[in-house]
Amino acid sequence: MKFLIVDDDILSLEALDFLIKDYFNAIEKDVVIDKATDGKEALQKAKNENYTCIFMDVLMPQMDGFEATRKIRLL
Repeated sequence: MKFLIVDDDILSLEALDFLIKDYFNAIEKDVVIDKATDGKEALQKAKNENYTCIFMDVLMPQMDGFEATRKIRLL
């Protein structure tokens, strides 16, 4: 399973990273988590990878989560 976490708050990224690994490692050992700090970076990563799930903050610099989500859905 491959996840992308997108948030401009580093503490939120780390907390969600811990929660995802803690939960999914009990089910499946092969969990990979990528991180991005804004919507623009998330869009670039989504173009290059196939994620099981993307967790997206909505208020971020460069490109907010709403715009990034719209563009990722078009891929």
